[in-house]
Amino acid sequence: MLFLQAIQWILDPGHWAEVNFQAGIAEELGDHLWLSFLAVLFTALVALPIGLYIGHTGRGRGFAIVVANVVRAVPTLGLLSVLLLVSLTIPPAVFVFVLLGVPPLLAGAYAGLEAVDRQTIDASRAMGMTEWQVLRRVELPLAAPLILGGSAARRCRSSRR
Repeated sequence: MLFLQAIQWILDPGHWAEVNFQAGIAEELGDHLWLSFLAVLFTALVALPIGLYIGHTGRGRGFAIVVANVVRAVPTLGLLSVLLLVSLTIPPAVFVFVLLGVPPLLAGAYAGLEAVDRQTIDASRAMGMTEWQVLRRVELPLAAPLILGGSAARRCRSSRR
């Protein structure tokens, strides 16, 4: 019964508009989507370049794994509570979500590049490609399913063999 009441409340058109100077569902939904977009954008701006560098060069892999595991151990609710007390220029929720989103995206980026067949990379270098061209034209297209899909893409790719 409570579930049906919740659905009825959500479907009520009066709750979608601003009521008594309080934001309605539509405005709150827009705010949520904006904060989610910012968190994903900042996470990608931080994690992808680092992950691509680690995956392409192989340098710093151990350090990245240690830092990612330490960050995963941070209690989310506690960090969010502390950040709500401190004045920041970005919303605390975005900061926390970026902090939590970097480790899996970083791991996916370097794991995706490491999964690319070394013979393919050697062949591209033998053709005269620079390191930037190898990364952009060979490694990224081949690693994209794993970077974007994470472990699910790896399982799908290995099950096709």
